[in-house]
Amino acid sequence: MLNNLGTRLFKSMTDKAGDLGDKFEEEFSRLSFNITMALVILSILLVLLIIRYSAYGIRCMFFKARD
Repeated sequence: MLNNLGTRLFKSMTDKAGDLGDKFEEEFSRLSFNITMALVILSILLVLLIIRYSAYGIRCMFFKARD
């Protein structure tokens, strides 16, 4: 009986640990996806900002050259 109790307790603990591992993996996957999306959005904004400022700089150089 004591042996059976220990086996059931061990199985219960390993099941709970497995559930926690699955939940951790799911949350980590979701967090990883969110971080990836944030980096993609920031990269797009950075490219747009570079395009805007390079166009502004070219325009300034063009008008300065005309004067």
